[in-house]
Amino acid sequence: MKIYNRLVQIGVVSILSGLCLPVAMAQLPPPPGAFTMPPTGGPTTPPPGGPTIPPTGGAITPPGGPIMPPTGGAIIPPGGPIMPPTGGAIIPPGGPTIPPTGGAIIPPGGPTIPPTGGAIIPPGGPTIPPTGGAITPPGGPIMPPTGGAITPPGGPIMPPTGGAIIPPGGPAVPPLNLTNVKPADFFVQYKPTDFSAFTGAALDTMTPDFMKSFTPEHIANMKPDAIGSMDKNQFQNLVPTAMTGFSASQVQRLDPAAMSVMTAAQLGALKPESMAGFKPEQIGAMAPELMSKFTPEQFTKLDAKAFEGITPQQMTALSGTQIGAMDKDKLGALSPDAIKSMSNDVLASMNKTAFKSMDGDDFSKMMVNFDPAKFSPNQLMEFIPPSWSMNAQTGQLTAPPGAGLQFKALPNLDTTTIQMPTLPDLNSKLALGGAATGGNTVLQGMTQALGSVDPNLRFEQAGGVLSVKGTAANSGPMAAFIPDSSAMIQAPAGAKPGITQDVSGRFVITTAEGYMVPVIPALQNPTALTNAIPGLKLDVAAKGETQITLPGANPINGIADPYITTSTRAPGVYRSGAKGNEEALVVFPDGTAQKVKPTIQSPDEFQNATKGIPEVGDLKVNVDGSITLKFSGQPLTLKPEFEVVPGAAGTSVTPSITMIDSTTAEFTNARGDKQRFQVNP
Repeated sequence: MKIYNRLVQIGVVSILSGLCLPVAMAQLPPPPGAFTMPPTGGPTTPPPGGPTIPPTGGAITPPGGPIMPPTGGAIIPPGGPIMPPTGGAIIPPGGPTIPPTGGAIIPPGGPTIPPTGGAIIPPGGPTIPPTGGAITPPGGPIMPPTGGAITPPGGPIMPPTGGAIIPPGGPAVPPLNLTNVKPADFFVQYKPTDFSAFTGAALDTMTPDFMKSFTPEHIANMKPDAIGSMDKNQFQNLVPTAMTGFSASQVQRLDPAAMSVMTAAQLGALKPESMAGFKPEQIGAMAPELMSKFTPEQFTKLDAKAFEGITPQQMTALSGTQIGAMDKDKLGALSPDAIKSMSNDVLASMNKTAFKSMDGDDFSKMMVNFDPAKFSPNQLMEFIPPSWSMNAQTGQLTAPPGAGLQFKALPNLDTTTIQMPTLPDLNSKLALGGAATGGNTVLQGMTQALGSVDPNLRFEQAGGVLSVKGTAANSGPMAAFIPDSSAMIQAPAGAKPGITQDVSGRFVITTAEGYMVPVIPALQNPTALTNAIPGLKLDVAAKGETQITLPGANPINGIADPYITTSTRAPGVYRSGAKGNEEALVVFPDGTAQKVKPTIQSPDEFQNATKGIPEVGDLKVNVDGSITLKFSGQPLTLKPEFEVVPGAAGTSVTPSITMIDSTTAEFTNARGDKQRFQVNP
């Protein structure tokens, strides 16, 4: 409980609670001599003998009554007491009791007037909320109910198309539906500063013609979330000058589909500072011919991670100057497919110093994915870092101890029903193009290491999945894994081949060549499973977490037990257990089965979200799906729940963790997907 209270105290946690206060808004008949509301916000006409209401403020003075200043001060009815605005009960003779700090103000026989909200209901008159809401005098207009004060002329504008009424100095809120609104009328009524209140839902109803009138000021005032709703038909109608209003945070929210129709003029108008917002999927969606249109300053400002999205077609469209300007991080971010497409001209344009400065995993990724039909070892000798070596005849590479490693990538494994991460082809070598004469492949070395534990076992890789099988030709799988591509390294000098376990429970295979390959449990045959269960979809992520989605249900997120058993059940996904102790049995069409336990979605984002909590340390996401950490030195175990509630399409938010109650928390990833977990001391 102390931990929960501390989370609330530091502001990382919010308690989700709500108070439902329904307010009945009744349209009652007007009292005799009621005020007349003008339809477009003019002065209010008092009833005969009623008070004078000046159009621009000032005192309201009913005949023979008190002087009532509009902004505070003493209210002095004739012969009555002085009623100060603060302190003590105010009780005029024969009048109502008016508490100054709460409670209802009840004049005898008059309406109940709450001082801090609620409806003001004069007997027989209309319902008039004091801080906005709909004011509906008989036969008069309905004033928009979306907030803001309603004042006479000199105050706010009351938009005729249903916007909110806001006091001077605040933005006007455009209506939610602009389907039947003319662009010319809209831009006359709303200033650029009003666009700070613009929503994605309203943008969805805009015709593309609206975009032609957007200025840099309109764009700059929009919230990034609203920008994210802009579709490609709208985006292509933005004039180039409007593009100068985009910030990096707004660019980051743009739909990649919208970026696919970006023109050279639009790209050229973007400020260099906005380049930091580009994401890999946005870059990958752009037309290849646009790549050479980045200005030198824009190209320099692009974040290195954005280069992960460059396609082979875009790679060939880059100019030699742009390639030469790429630093080690931009070169290291290039995908295996982009690397395979490189020509001699691209290599000749590269900065050799930047190339040799790449981290070990980036350097090896570049070398093993080069097309050996285009490059020879001799051509690349000048690109080898001092701590590495390469055989000039075979192209075999030798890495220094502790260097990160990458092996040649398998082709894209995605299908219409299965999403897979980029995985290494373990039937390759640490060599130029992944091939060299003589020596073991990575997989052969891993099988030899496995043989040191049991000589009757071997590794086999199919569809990216690494299976442990017996040495007999017809042996079925006994366990299934995928390599953890982000954690492969060269072992320390003198390391012995074999199998170990790290602190998270992963097996690590060390080959005779010194390659240390951690493996993560995985479902043994995703293709057979999706073929056997109609509508099933699998999304396997790089850390082994797998989203399993059945038709008509939210996905569940889990990690497989590596060991394969059998079942007499029909192919399917069978859940059991209470929250915090759930599991599922996945049955394959051949009668084999694997258990699956809940695990956290987007584990890297989850770990980053916990960094904002200074009391959290020693966090580990374990291979059994649990999460262990210390909070102010006290050990805690987090048990994720299976179900993931997907965010709205196109959502992009900052990952966060919110406490629901003292034992339940909720993690929201960057896509807005929500998943709860149990907190156990």
